[in-house]
Amino acid sequence: MSQSEQTSITQRLRVLRPDSIRIKILVLVILATLLPSLTTAWISYLENERSLTAKATDELTNLSAQTARELDLWAKDRRYDLRVFASSYEVTENVEGIARAGGRATRSGAAYQRATDYLKSVSERYGVYGQLLILDPNGQVVASSGDNSATVALPDDWQARLRSEGFVAGTPYRGAASRGPEMLMAVPIVGAGERLIGTLTARVDLTTLTAVLNRFVPGETGRASLLADDGRRIATSGSAPAEGMTLLYPPETIRAQLAGDGHPVACSAACGACPRSTGSSSRRFRPPMCIASSSAFAT
Repeated sequence: MSQSEQTSITQRLRVLRPDSIRIKILVLVILATLLPSLTTAWISYLENERSLTAKATDELTNLSAQTARELDLWAKDRRYDLRVFASSYEVTENVEGIARAGGRATRSGAAYQRATDYLKSVSERYGVYGQLLILDPNGQVVASSGDNSATVALPDDWQARLRSEGFVAGTPYRGAASRGPEMLMAVPIVGAGERLIGTLTARVDLTTLTAVLNRFVPGETGRASLLADDGRRIATSGSAPAEGMTLLYPPETIRAQLAGDGHPVACSAACGACPRSTGSSSRRFRPPMCIASSSAFAT
């Protein structure tokens, strides 16, 4: 027998030594002891995760629904304000008296001055309205509390919506002067005989909604956001005005949220939101907007 064969046989016998067998038995005993504990711990972790997820989902759903109701009240207040302004004697009695030349207001005369003074006084008193404008039935600006813009970019169907709903809210945009989120809102100006003689339009400052959102922040690390249907952030709890109108959620996530009417959805951190979010839509506006409450939680 060669030396190499003897060495191989010796190595094999060493493997079967009693101390080696005892070590294997000890390892099996340890595994048999730990395995049930590890299984129990894993099941407990999964149950705990499900419990925390359900709790967080309920909290986010309730908060987003409350925020949506507050937004509806806010929109109702704006609509009421504008109707009051539009029914003022200074508006109804002067809008048709403003002189026109070539189809446009001349921005002169007593009627124009009285209407302009009224708009300026209201705008200064109510900070939420950055600018108030009076439009003629064709959408031309005849008086304004600010600059003398010739036109206002209302939605294409604004005239039909004024007749059917008595209120128009445009798509949020970033204000050229304020650099913050704004929205155009409009109500009809009705004269004698219920005739439509014009439209009172307001540039509404949406940064005022931050105070509403701050009241419904989930937990210490969450946030509440008002989002357009394309995922742009209109206002966010605790945010500065300059941060508005940036992409926060993927558009497909927001559309699913609006379609689901409050059912929670998960959102990855890559989109700039917290890992779990839920939302409720507000039907006060067209296009609708979504209130998303988001929160990161540990399990």
